[in-house]
Amino acid sequence: MNKYHLTLIISYLLFSIIPSHILSSEYSYYLSESIYNLYGARAVGLGGAYTGYYGGTDSLIYNPASSSVITRTGATIGYCRLVDFDMQVFNGASILTFYPYGSLGALFHRSWVDDIELRDNNGNLIDTTDISYNFIHLEYSFLIAEKVSLGGGFNYIFRYFGDEKDEEMIPNIGLLTFPASSPLERGCFLPSFGFSMCISKPYKLRLGMAFDFQFSKFRKMAILGDILITKDFLKPYIGLEVKPHSAVSIRGGLMDKQPIIGFGYSLMQYDISYAFAMRESGQTHLFDVTFYISADRYKKEKMQERYERWTREGRYHMSIGRFDLAIECFLNALDIKPESKEAIALLNTAKVEEYIKNGRDYYSNGDYEKALKSFNDALSIDPDNGRAKGYITTIEEAIKKRAEEERKRKEIQELVDKGRKHLEIGNYYQALRYYKEAQRLDPSKHEISQMISYINGLIAEMEKPPEITAEIKEHYTRGIENYNAGNMLGAIRELEIVMGKYGDYKDTSEVLIQSYYYYGIERYGTGDLEGAISYWKMILKIDPDNPSALGLIDRAEKELKGLNE
Repeated sequence: MNKYHLTLIISYLLFSIIPSHILSSEYSYYLSESIYNLYGARAVGLGGAYTGYYGGTDSLIYNPASSSVITRTGATIGYCRLVDFDMQVFNGASILTFYPYGSLGALFHRSWVDDIELRDNNGNLIDTTDISYNFIHLEYSFLIAEKVSLGGGFNYIFRYFGDEKDEEMIPNIGLLTFPASSPLERGCFLPSFGFSMCISKPYKLRLGMAFDFQFSKFRKMAILGDILITKDFLKPYIGLEVKPHSAVSIRGGLMDKQPIIGFGYSLMQYDISYAFAMRESGQTHLFDVTFYISADRYKKEKMQERYERWTREGRYHMSIGRFDLAIECFLNALDIKPESKEAIALLNTAKVEEYIKNGRDYYSNGDYEKALKSFNDALSIDPDNGRAKGYITTIEEAIKKRAEEERKRKEIQELVDKGRKHLEIGNYYQALRYYKEAQRLDPSKHEISQMISYINGLIAEMEKPPEITAEIKEHYTRGIENYNAGNMLGAIRELEIVMGKYGDYKDTSEVLIQSYYYYGIERYGTGDLEGAISYWKMILKIDPDNPSALGLIDRAEKELKGLNE
């Protein structure tokens, strides 16, 4: 005899000595109906809305298809007492699993009340008697599809009212569809659905729905609802379970319009449940303990289940492009199976996709340095990744293009600044030359084109001088003759008169610049450094950026400074 069969036998021996559940003041009704409505402290704490949910031995009487959801052998014992009435109930259950072939569930229930007073309509005592109710439930269920269970069984009921005995056999069937152990995506509802039916008169049908909601890795909530349908009435049941931690449950529900609360605590080998109800008949406390013999196997199965859940959830997140959440899931899977080649491969794939996704975003925003880092991180995991290599090539070309554009931008800005300086001192031809050079580098800049048009207008206006007098022509001619004869000082005097009275007549400004230049050389040669500097500075009044004048001035000022020291 193996340990699973021994567990079943021991649990049945305990049934005859351990009290369990009941909630009632009307004995005749609750002795016959409480087994359906109030079996299991967890189920009671959820208001009896348990047909569409999946749990332990609590769910046996609600849906005969539920036992195949359980993958471990165990038994439940408990205690309940109706505070205001002397009513006792002995009750227990066990599930024997033949995974993956199905599960066998069994329940034994015995309740009685001694010395019940029987009175007539006027309240007169007629007699006292004992009432007892006995219930045996057997079921077998198995999976007919992934997450779909089918089951069937029978209820054998025998009742005693004094010396009178009444018995009946009620067959029933059930179906249960249930989701994964947790939703694939945090923040969404996943439903389970179940129904059970007594297939002999009086026919009864229970329909149930449950919704799981996963808040985080450990915290979740379940909302449950049942409806009992008979020929004569419909009766609803509502339940709510909140798990602030994987081992702790807080429950509440409505049964027969009466509020019920419950609590639960789960360990690897034990489940402890408590429920409290305040009914018209008074207070009722329920307490039961479920223990599991096959805990080691169950632990391995739960670990495998958790591993599969995290990998499944990770694959889902990858399918919708949430690679960051997928990475978190695969890391959780590796916490369970650190050596799993599957989880390692999935994690690496998710990381590569996350790096590529981030790299694309950085590239789109123009942050090329971060984009390159992301793509290089992807290549550190997958050196042959063609997408990462392609993006790196594209980014390197973009960086070169950006550098060239920055160099051109600075060069254009320098030309524009020089043109602006010449424009401020009225040297329109020099200003026009710089702006045209800037336009050549970037013909698309509208503001440069506008400045060129503006300067051309100034030049056109300037080139409409008053009539050139013979005096201007004479000074210009003498200035050119002096320049050609090497008389730089004479040329300066004549051409300054032309510039002062007429402006830049013909090539007056260019010849005057040359005259300042050469005459400064003469003064420099005689040792008159200050005089040379003064004439070279006159060049800068016409051409502020003249490199020759700037270089000579700098050299002469350094020599002059050395002499003064």
